[in-house]
Amino acid sequence: MKNMKKILLSAILMIGLIVAPNLNAATKATISDVKANINGVEKAFTVDQTDATKLTLSVGYSTSTISLNFVSKDSQNGENTEVAIKDENGTLIGYQVSSVLNLSKVGKNTFTLEIKDKDDDAETTKTVYTLEITRAEKALARLTDLKVKNGNDVLSFDKAFDKDSDQVYTITVENDVESVVIAAEYDKDKITSVSGDGEHELWNVGDDNANKFSIYVYSVDGDYKEYKIVIYRKESQLVLDLKDEIGNDWDEISIEEDENGKFVGFAKYTSYGEANIATGYVVYLTDEVNDKDTVLAALEEALKKEPYISKVFFNGDNYALTEDLLKGIKKLTGNVNVYGYNGSWVINAANLTDEFKGLNFKILVGEDVEEALRNKVLGLIENKEKGLVIDFLHDGKLPKGTKVQIGVDPEQFSEDEELTLYLYNTTSGKLNEVVKKLKVLTGEYGQTYVEFELDHCSTYVLTTSSNNAQTGVLNVVFYVIMSLVSLAGIIFLTKKKAN
Repeated sequence: MKNMKKILLSAILMIGLIVAPNLNAATKATISDVKANINGVEKAFTVDQTDATKLTLSVGYSTSTISLNFVSKDSQNGENTEVAIKDENGTLIGYQVSSVLNLSKVGKNTFTLEIKDKDDDAETTKTVYTLEITRAEKALARLTDLKVKNGNDVLSFDKAFDKDSDQVYTITVENDVESVVIAAEYDKDKITSVSGDGEHELWNVGDDNANKFSIYVYSVDGDYKEYKIVIYRKESQLVLDLKDEIGNDWDEISIEEDENGKFVGFAKYTSYGEANIATGYVVYLTDEVNDKDTVLAALEEALKKEPYISKVFFNGDNYALTEDLLKGIKKLTGNVNVYGYNGSWVINAANLTDEFKGLNFKILVGEDVEEALRNKVLGLIENKEKGLVIDFLHDGKLPKGTKVQIGVDPEQFSEDEELTLYLYNTTSGKLNEVVKKLKVLTGEYGQTYVEFELDHCSTYVLTTSSNNAQTGVLNVVFYVIMSLVSLAGIIFLTKKKAN
């Protein structure tokens, strides 16, 4: 019996020695609910299905650090734990929850997290977790494809599309292709915005007059790229025939349309230093007119009765009327359109005499006007937001009948508002009314402007007619009295001389 007891005790002891380590292994210290805090947004780690101690997480390129959060439990399901977080080199990062992990490289960043009971010097309760955080590569601003379409037809570039290249893509189309659609294809998860795509009109025609477009791409990681497309639209056969007939004296021939219908325009350019004068004429066509002989016959008739269309363009920073340019304009007839700085002018060539050699076509408008002067003028109207100061660099008299066109912001002045132009009188410090009942006009290309006639240049302010202005009245009585006194003096001297 005693031997049986000894055998039984030995068996129980052996079973205890075998089972005890397994029980201990089953009650290791653990972590759970592991999350990364990324700029205030929590993202959970994924537990590997084959290894519960391996946790994975994927983040974007812009995430270079995360804050680690988790719940820890010791082997007795309490909170008496000790944590050590290390990088892939074994360097200790921290001991506590909310440790910051630096993701120093693109791709896999590996960390270890060791947890055990605080009073476990033998580390029998320790569990080692592997944290594998994959940081994505930088999202580049790249299109996956770029196409130009005319209806359902895809037009061919001069070279194959390369999403990484900075090359310019060129296309040549027939004259009857008046517009195209630029289609940009991209990964919406990587690209935040694309601009410059969509439908575009092909206004420019001819080998020397390209239609240029840029497509701008921005990625989620701040990368940027520009793709460039150049489209040449061929001239019509009628224009080519006309050029053959007329020769090289004419620099530009084009067929266009306006509110009056279809027309063919001819122009030639003459250079005068930093300015060019474009002179030409327009012949309107009916839908049936498509041959050069009919157009040339109509042109011959037009030249007998219609004046030239004349325009002056400046190609530098000097907007002054030089002596050579003045001589060139005086050779013209009728009105001349002069495109100056911040405004355009309409001047009758016959009225542009030698006294206007120094005429400066540069105009300062709005924010371009010297601040002190601008504030002084705007201070004379009630609502400064409804005032546009216009300061002419030319000072003095203008050719008779001169008109000026000033571009205006439609958000400041609408088409339904009535405007008044005031002269800033430097002597009285007040405003003198010059022109009222002005309206905002819309040009051929959608630009908004105001047109008024002037006889001399100075500083003006354009504002709504309802906007109260501090106006002064020109002292007409004073000038009348002075004129009468002068006349009396002349009569007196004349009589005295006669006597």
